[in-house]
Parts: sequence; structure tokens; C-alpha cells
Amino acid sequence: MSLPKPTPEMEALLARPLIAAIATEGPRGPHVAPVWFEYDGGVITVLTGRGSQKERNVRRDGRVGFTVFHAGRAVIVNGAATVEPLADDATLERLAVRYLGDDGARAYRAARTPEAESVALRVTPTHWMAYGL
Repeated sequence: MSLPKPTPEMEALLARPLIAAIATEGPRGPHVAPVWFEYDGGVITVLTGRGSQKERNVRRDGRVGFTVFHAGRAVIVNGAATVEPLADDATLERLAVRYLGDDGARAYRAARTPEAESVALRVTPTHWMAYGL
């Protein structure tokens, strides 16, 4: 079912710390990767390493697909993405705690090297679909 905006059930699935898949268009075709994400009620944020295939693809062609799937239910989004620098580490911190918990986030931060710079892919949904919701 195609929707102009997410339903409360879709937003509930997006609120869970599930691994999502983001699809970008690469020079040789689709590139699909598992990602951590956060949804703020309007934009989906995915962090990726500076210079990653995802970043290069979004800079070339901002169209993306994004899917969260769990227990026979899915939220599927088509959207337009932009690449933004991270002004601070707050987004990285929120995502690390969301997916790893406090202790895991501390270990994750300690293992990161200074040159491991991230950028944010900001996905503005243009088309919503639901499966099993």
C-alpha cells in the first residue's frame, strides 16, 4: 500500500533499533548496505564514513530506497538524500547508544580512530509503503 506519510504503526517500527537497508545507485548498478538509522518524524538519518560508496552514490544521484523489516512487517521508503557534515558527535552518540547501549557505545567510541570521520545521509521520504502493518 502506497502512502503519502507514515502511519503510527510505521513510525513505531521506525522507532525500534533495527538494522535497516539503504539502497543507492552506484556506477555499476544498485548498492545495498545494512545501516544504523534514526527517524525524527520527517527525516531519516544514516551515518556513513566519509568517502564511502554510499556517500559517493548519494552525491552523484540522491535517489535512495530504505527498508526496515522485522517479524514479517516492513516500512519501505523511496526518498531524496543529501550528504551533510556532522557538526558534532551528538548524532553518532545517539546512534551508538540506540544500537549498542551505554556500555557498548563507550567501547565503540574508544575504538574509533580520529580519522574515522562520518557524514550524515539525510533522507527525505517521498513515497511510503508498508508491508504487514
